[in-house]
Amino acid sequence: MTVSCFVYYRVAPDHVAEASRAARRTLEQMRIQTGIDGQLMTKVNEPLLWMEVYDDIEDETTFLSAMRECVAQTNLARWLEGERQRHTEIFQTAAFTDETP
Repeated sequence: MTVSCFVYYRVAPDHVAEASRAARRTLEQMRIQTGIDGQLMTKVNEPLLWMEVYDDIEDETTFLSAMRECVAQTNLARWLEGERQRHTEIFQTAAFTDETP
């Protein structure tokens, strides 16, 4: 089974250009290291809230390790607002049945 990874964070308003360059470098490094093409998105009506989306991850542990390395290399956290934290969530496809639990 594969999973998807969603990473969201708020960019410092005075550093959008720097954050954009670092985020795009992070996506490129992730593609090189993991073979997974990520997507960079911004929240509708809230352009400083960004999200990276990665799908079809087979090995979550290896993927997250590569992500930590890539973010450190690109220094992306430097351009984030507040506590400079990225929030990571991992989701899988729901396996619902017609049976009531």
